[in-house]
This record gives sequence, structure tokens and C-alpha cells, in this order.
Amino acid sequence: MKKLYRLFIKHINLLILIGLIGINFLVASRINVFRYHNFDFGKFDLGNMTQMVWNTLNGRFLYLTDYFGTNLPRWAMSHVDPILLLFVPIFALYQHPLTLVFSQLVLVLFSALIIYKIALLELESKWTASLIGMSYLFYPALGYINAVTGFHGVSVVIPFFLLSFYFFEKMHK
Repeated sequence: MKKLYRLFIKHINLLILIGLIGINFLVASRINVFRYHNFDFGKFDLGNMTQMVWNTLNGRFLYLTDYFGTNLPRWAMSHVDPILLLFVPIFALYQHPLTLVFSQLVLVLFSALIIYKIALLELESKWTASLIGMSYLFYPALGYINAVTGFHGVSVVIPFFLLSFYFFEKMHK
């Protein structure tokens, strides 16, 4: 019991950060489910992205329906979203539009742990690193991404960018 208590005290700052990630996930999930059931997510972004992942899963590589009802590949329209290919295996397990939203939430929110690791690497203070991770979670733009945008491919890049930065810093040190 004493070992467990010492372990808890040793990592209390990280546990607080993980707790805030969990609270943020629950609040953003509730908001997104509410918005989904009230038809606040339209055709664009979540609708197009879900259709592209579903079509890719069914053999039509990144196809979607345009304004005129034509089925065509996404690269024939405004821009290309190859990051969606990462979500095809997840979508194969559970085919629902909110699968993309929850996947984005997990990736974006758990980036706070990557920020914690970067700050710990640079500052060598667990409390300061956890406060920087918490400040990421309280950043208003992050709340907007998690609660209002639904799903967007650009938001999913956040953890990959932070991980590459972390590995470059780790190699430098």
C-alpha cells in the first residue's frame, strides 16, 4: 500500500494532467453527440470525410459526391485529405460518423502528453511540464476544434507534428 501511495505522489502532476484530458474528452464528447443529434454537422467536413472513409473501405479510393450528385475522387475537387486513410481500419470496426470525431478528440487531447514530454525534456521540471500540458488543454482554439468543428483532417496532424518535434529535440540532446 505504501508503494502505491509513493507512486501516486511521485506522479501526481501527470495524473492531474490525465484527469484534465479525461474531463475535456467527456465534455467535448457530450457537445459533439448533442450537435450530431441536432443536425448541426452538415455535409461539409464531417459528411464529406465520413463518405470518403466509407467509400475507401468499400473499394472506391477517397470518393465522394459533389454538389451535382456526381461521384468523383476528392482530388478532383478542392483539396486532398490522405490523412483519412489512417481512419479506415478504425471505421471498419465501427461505421458511424462520430467515429471520426472521437478519433480526432483522442489524438488532439492526448497531444497534451506529448507537450508534457517536450516540456519535461526542455525544462526538467515535472510540475512546469504538467502546467504547460494543462495550458494546452485550456487553449481556446483547442476547445473550438474539439467542440465546434466536428472533424477536420488538419486537426489530426497536431500529434504527428508534436511527435516529430519531440523526436528531433530528443536527437539533438
